[in-house]
Amino acid sequence: MVEEACELEAMTTEFYSNLYTLEGCTNMQAVLDSVPEKVTDEMRTMLDARAVKHRHCALKLDMMKAYDRVEWDYLRAIMLKLGFSSRWVNIVMDLVSSVSYSVLFNGKKLQEFKPSRDDSLLFFKASGGGATEVSNLLEAYCQASGQRINAAKSTIFFSKRCPSNLKEEIKGILNVPNETLNDKYLGMPSDVGSSKFGAFKYLKDRLWSKVKGWIEKTLSMAGKEVLVKSVAPAVPGIISIRTGTLLLAGLAWCGVLVAAAGVFNVKDYAARGHGTTDDTKAFMDAWTAACGARGWSATLLVPAAKSFLVGPTRFSGPCASSRITVQVMGTITAPPARPWSEKNYWLMFYQVHGLTVTGGSTGLLDGRGGTWWGDKCKRHADCIPKAPTALVVMNCADVELSQFSSKNSPQMHIAVCQSSKVHLTQLTITAPWDSPNTDGVHVDRSQDVRVTRSTIGTGDDCVSIGPGSRFVTVDGIVCGPGHGVSVGSLGRKGATESVEYIDVKNVQFINTANGARIKTWQGGKGYAKSISFTDIKFTNVDHPVVINQFYVDRHDVPNMVGAVALSNITYTNLKGTSRYKTAVEFDCSESGSCTNIHVNSVAITAAYGGETVARCQNAQGDTSGYVYPKIPCLR
Repeated sequence: MVEEACELEAMTTEFYSNLYTLEGCTNMQAVLDSVPEKVTDEMRTMLDARAVKHRHCALKLDMMKAYDRVEWDYLRAIMLKLGFSSRWVNIVMDLVSSVSYSVLFNGKKLQEFKPSRDDSLLFFKASGGGATEVSNLLEAYCQASGQRINAAKSTIFFSKRCPSNLKEEIKGILNVPNETLNDKYLGMPSDVGSSKFGAFKYLKDRLWSKVKGWIEKTLSMAGKEVLVKSVAPAVPGIISIRTGTLLLAGLAWCGVLVAAAGVFNVKDYAARGHGTTDDTKAFMDAWTAACGARGWSATLLVPAAKSFLVGPTRFSGPCASSRITVQVMGTITAPPARPWSEKNYWLMFYQVHGLTVTGGSTGLLDGRGGTWWGDKCKRHADCIPKAPTALVVMNCADVELSQFSSKNSPQMHIAVCQSSKVHLTQLTITAPWDSPNTDGVHVDRSQDVRVTRSTIGTGDDCVSIGPGSRFVTVDGIVCGPGHGVSVGSLGRKGATESVEYIDVKNVQFINTANGARIKTWQGGKGYAKSISFTDIKFTNVDHPVVINQFYVDRHDVPNMVGAVALSNITYTNLKGTSRYKTAVEFDCSESGSCTNIHVNSVAITAAYGGETVARCQNAQGDTSGYVYPKIPCLR
């Protein structure tokens, strides 16, 4: 059986090597398309004949052993805790953790090995006699080692030609009732069949997900080959099959991966990139082509070292490919204010699933907000009442925004609306401290949203979490200047709204007006619950910790009773300095809508010396650990 396995491996490798050598790089896609027929004609008959003659099966064992139930470090710690001497503990640990085994193979003792937690996979001829022999061997092994087989979790896999009565006989002899029907084992197809291209297509998909940042002309052919060969071993399954690596390397050499993915450069659609010519139509044409391209991925490329003037544009889906990438290597610049003041967005992605917008650290969205801010309505009639948001993600799912900069948005920089599974990471968002309503990231009626590893400094909230949002994480951002990370505002004009499962952690606030803030309007209804602020650092922050149930702005001062109910709000490990004396402000409604407020380990001192205090009204909850300043209304 060992000789047969070696022969099959050599035959398979030789087949693919000869195929690649003979066909060359002229039409690799045609080569792939021809693989099923060539394999079927030249190999499948031989393999099937061997299967009929021999009929094999594989038994995957699940062992009920102490190694799966007790960690050695835990066992050592327990014995020390019970008072055993270190010398005694060391002796016991040597005995239980140094056991090793050896196997006799055809009468020859093999090299010793130590037991591990990996399951065992046994291959043998599918026959009653073969199953009986394996059963006897396993019984002897269990008696000698003290281990036991978990038959309920063990599974058996049969080759195609095994009849049902033989399968039942073997399962009965081994006392393993479960026959695996999985399509894959260890990431590889368990039964390839005649369609090799279809069976292994997912390997190309996985590899592409790791190298999707490629640009068509960035790497030479040799560079693509080296990159594929270095990345491929990290893809589950490819390391298990020599021929998979061979085919993927061939694809990279011929440029098939990049060409098949489809890169649509806006320059190829008449974009000028001068910064003064309107390139809006070129961007729309490139998007239409990219979104309509079939395949596993498509890329719209905005090349580096160019500035593209683009007016308000909506990039609509759904798209034909499962993944579409917008690679912003250059600068996209907005037109000045007046020509498009009726729009509430500049760039919008609408109903796109599987979207990546990335900049490779050089991409920039320049909203030219300075042309808007001076005309925002304050005291004069000839003004712009509402400016557009720079980038809107609406009704989208499975989205990543990464590695680009956004500066001087007319209003909010990025808004995630009615979307799910959105990750914003490694972004740089900037606007002057006095720019109006230039929130960095706003989340509205969305779920499973993460904002991570970003630097945000604007004239409003670094991150604001609006109504209808659930499961939002803000992790590892630096905020300042700005108004902090805010949940709300909620309940304006008596609205019923909800927010829950918000996790803000590992955030640095530097010279901000607020830090960790929750804000609701008077008269609002609904709830905001399960909100946590963890491992937060404040540096010269005006108001580090705020709950405000009396939020107003200069245009709308309500006179209403009631408030959005706040509950299960947790603050853990908050430290730093406050610019003003009042470092903690819990201003809650008399309706008893602030409950289960938990404060654990807080140390906020004055930035310029002196003491800090907490102001607290109508809040219910408790404190634990060291808390300074002391919060009078909590237990």
